[in-house]
Amino acid sequence: MGRSATLESKSIQSISSAFRWTKGYAGWTTRMPQIQCTLEWLLPYVRRIQARGNIDYRIFADQLWAQLEKAGIPGVIRTSQFHAGSGRTFQYDALPGDLKNATAEAWFYLFRNGYMAPAAPDDYLQAPNLYRLNVTQRGLAWFDSTEPIPEHAQSYVAFLRGLVPMLDSVIEQYVAESLVAFNREAFFAAAVCSVLHRRKQSIT
Repeated sequence: MGRSATLESKSIQSISSAFRWTKGYAGWTTRMPQIQCTLEWLLPYVRRIQARGNIDYRIFADQLWAQLEKAGIPGVIRTSQFHAGSGRTFQYDALPGDLKNATAEAWFYLFRNGYMAPAAPDDYLQAPNLYRLNVTQRGLAWFDSTEPIPEHAQSYVAFLRGLVPMLDSVIEQYVAESLVAFNREAFFAAAVCSVLHRRKQSIT
């Protein structure tokens, strides 16, 4: 496993351990996450799914929640064999609300960024299928890469610290600001921040 993959794995483990359980009226069942299930938090898990060909939302959610189950995220519970007829791999009602929302947000994030696109219709007189998406060539590269993703700033900065142990704090701040600008699609501002921190590095 490469350094970037190891750092991403450690980041995911630290996120998983941020959940704790508290005792409720029905026993130790109440979930008390100490962090919010945001898109940034979820994307490293999204990247681990086996996204190939065309995929619908159910398959996407099943594969994503299987990764969360493997990581031990509370609230991700498989449907028992006695309720297999429901067609649901996981108990949807047991999922935290913010995780449901983040999953939907991740689906449209992949669409909006060109990692997935609507499947072609059977006839050009019909519109493309918005309920079933194809993973694009750009998407395959994104899913297959092991480099840290700028969308997950925490693992990206951790990767940078691993490459440069004595990283200047001001340069690190420039990089962090560049990531914020990039994720808000202010690409010119992100490029300016990047140029500024390179100039400072050359001067020092």
